[in-house]
Amino acid sequence: MFVSLTRCIAVLVVLGSVQARAADRLQFNRDVRPILSDKCFFCHGSDANHRKGDLRLDEKASAFKPAKSGEIAIVPGKPEQSALITRINLHADDDDVMPTLKSGKTLTSAEKAILTQWISEGAEYQGHWAFEAPKDGGGTLKDETGKSIAGSVVIDHYIGARLKKEGLAMSKEASPDTLIRRVTLDLTGLPPTQAEVDAFVKDARINPSAFE
Repeated sequence: MFVSLTRCIAVLVVLGSVQARAADRLQFNRDVRPILSDKCFFCHGSDANHRKGDLRLDEKASAFKPAKSGEIAIVPGKPEQSALITRINLHADDDDVMPTLKSGKTLTSAEKAILTQWISEGAEYQGHWAFEAPKDGGGTLKDETGKSIAGSVVIDHYIGARLKKEGLAMSKEASPDTLIRRVTLDLTGLPPTQAEVDAFVKDARINPSAFE
């Protein structure tokens, strides 16, 4: 199908906005599925009675295969070749625009940018979030002084990512006497005795797993 110069320009504009976005990789369940569910699944979802063009955007196999017209809704890594991106950027009065004018739904510039970035990143689909195993964020966490934090766990990477997004960093690791006070209060509701503090501090100096 011949793509007009106007359509090409529209796609390039959105591609430019994607490059200006943060480098954080998008997640289908968090960033993309809500947009598709609200704006696209009524005509391109699981309900065969409302489905248009035999296209399902909720299923990777359908979204990635050529339609009867030869167009492919989503070409992973190539938003400029994806019919979805072309159509969401058409003029509102164009018969091929998605979502259709009749649906009463529209996509914001931010939503178009998210869809474009997601396809540019490979259009990775995810199953229902309840069946997705949490993944370690990886990397080394550092405190506000730049010192690496030892013994970090999975949730620390999520917290660290959010702090980084806000321009913040992890606080310095608490001293042994502060740690023993915190954990004793948590477990017993009472502060530790001086003997317990002294014993832990002494142990922590020679035993890396003293806290555990």
